[in-house]
This record gives sequence, structure tokens and C-alpha cells, in this order.
Amino acid sequence: MKFENDTLYYSDGVVARYEGGKRIIRKGEFVFREDDNLFVPALWNKKEIIAYSRTGYQNKAWQLPDDWRKVKSVDIYRITLEGCVLLKKSAPVTDGKLALSLGNDEAVSIVTAGARL
Repeated sequence: MKFENDTLYYSDGVVARYEGGKRIIRKGEFVFREDDNLFVPALWNKKEIIAYSRTGYQNKAWQLPDDWRKVKSVDIYRITLEGCVLLKKSAPVTDGKLALSLGNDEAVSIVTAGARL
């Protein structure tokens, strides 16, 4: 929609800019991208998020989208060439945040606990 003061404003409140030296894309408190770490809703499924990291990280707290407010736990599946493999069942969500660890060049699918993938 516009580019102003080194910030790119998209529709629906999505903003891209540098924050604390990191490339960030966010909508409110929900961060889609932090440098080469992604946490993006899978728009083809109602309650699924795809997370990816190029370099990996440990115990990063990701804010879940607003429509996940009532979710208390999630199942995490590693995305592989052979399909999705359950990595962690019923991972806790605390105050709307998920603590996630990913390895180098790892992608996972996150769904509400017990949901079919």
C-alpha cells in the first residue's frame, strides 16, 4: 500500500521493516518472518502453521494468530520429502505462545492437538 520511513505497509495491517537489526514481517503481535525464520499460517487449512528455519534456533517463543486464542496445545509434524512425521504431540501453548526449537533447514507443520493433518 505504501513505503514510508523504511517501512513497507501491506493491506490488512501487515508491516515489513527492520526491528532491532532483524528483518521482520508482522501483523500486530503475530510475526510471520524474523530474518530467515518463518512462522506462516497455511491458508489452505483453517488451523495449520508452517514454521521453517534456515539456521535453526532453540526455544523461540512464537505468538500464535488471534484465531488460535483458545488453543492450549498443538501437535508438531516434521515436513519431509516422504510426508509429515509426528515430532511432538500435545506441545503446550502458554499465553498464546508456542516455544519451538528447529534445526538447520528444518520445516514443521503445527496443528491444534488431535487435529488430522
